[in-house]
Amino acid sequence: MFSHLCPFQLNGHPYVWGYGDNDGFVTILEIGPDGLGPDGSERPPRSYTHWDTGYTSFVSFEWNGKPHIWAYRSTSSDVVVFEIAKDGISLSQVNPGFKWDTRYTNFVSWSLAPDQVYIWAYRASSSDVVILKIDPLGNKGWFDQTFQRPWDTNYTQFGYVGLTQNDPYVFAYRASDSNFCLHTITRDGTGFSNNYFRKLYDAEVAISVNRAEMRQKVFDGWGCSLCWWANIFGGNTMLADIFFSTKRVPTTIPSRLYPLSGASPLYSLPGLGMNIIRYNIGGGGGGQTGELFSPKNRPGYGRYMYGFWPSKDSSMLDWMADRDQRSMMELACQRGVNEVEFFSNSPPWWMCCNKSSAGASFLDSSFNFRINNLEVTRVNEFVTYLVAVVEYARTNWKVNVNYLEPFNESSSTPWLSVLIRH
Repeated sequence: MFSHLCPFQLNGHPYVWGYGDNDGFVTILEIGPDGLGPDGSERPPRSYTHWDTGYTSFVSFEWNGKPHIWAYRSTSSDVVVFEIAKDGISLSQVNPGFKWDTRYTNFVSWSLAPDQVYIWAYRASSSDVVILKIDPLGNKGWFDQTFQRPWDTNYTQFGYVGLTQNDPYVFAYRASDSNFCLHTITRDGTGFSNNYFRKLYDAEVAISVNRAEMRQKVFDGWGCSLCWWANIFGGNTMLADIFFSTKRVPTTIPSRLYPLSGASPLYSLPGLGMNIIRYNIGGGGGGQTGELFSPKNRPGYGRYMYGFWPSKDSSMLDWMADRDQRSMMELACQRGVNEVEFFSNSPPWWMCCNKSSAGASFLDSSFNFRINNLEVTRVNEFVTYLVAVVEYARTNWKVNVNYLEPFNESSSTPWLSVLIRH
């Protein structure tokens, strides 16, 4: 059983270093382009190696074109560095092992050039932050300690973000009080500054359930969101029957997928009988001048939702937009859906600060963490847009819209286009 996993790249392909601290076994697994193993099997390991037990942290970095694994044992301060061979199977220990310091809990690595590899080390109990530079001469046990100072305690998650070329940032998160920090690292690795600090969530609140006050005893029903599958399949009556009717639905399934040998490729599925749907009011403009996209959120992709107000210069709303999702909504209502919620993933793109309906940019031009991607001067227009869509749907599409949610998953963190979340 693995206790630690450490991803790395080799020859342009993803690999995972797996380690079990109880038995000391190291396993290297290759991930194929389809997320499986290279031959289509379920991620076969490339090698097994029995090594040593009790190591607590691992971090990968590339050195001279080869992947390396930094291994650390917090109880005894041991540090070992391994080099992975180009075949992805064999590995060799490139330093004799050495003692450093104990009880460090989190590590992050980054590289500014082939010969400039750094490691951020953090000790939660004492708040110490150390920046280590891998020594190209191999002296001092393979690293130089370029910086150390106390910072803050009990942070639990760290990661590296390269927001701009050659500018390293490390983000830190503390689960106990939801504090989030973004640190700017000096390019020579000799220090850092707190570029940004905020609380992502309110502190945890204890909630008790009084079973004697059961007020809701009957479910209104069950259902699904039309976002984004209905934008892909549109007016597919077979899928509409499967999701929203209770009859058996004939569907073509290759006989090799059916467990009975020689079965007919025509197979029927029971309808699920869903009676609730959520309809996504889109914000895309269809490629208007000035509209920005993320790699997987652009016209032609299923998650790109066309809006009815494509441009701030539009003299009227385009009610012919979003044809496919509207078609599935109509089929759903014809099959008995009786509760409909309209919601918005994003305002129209031109109301957004970054001119994109794919999500907020991670930082604004002043390097402040951006939470609200809706321009403050566009709030009234956004509300007018949502209400206009609901009113038109009720009057012209004959859809009984029961609810309107202006912010999808409003209790969640914002979607960030830099992470290609949407």
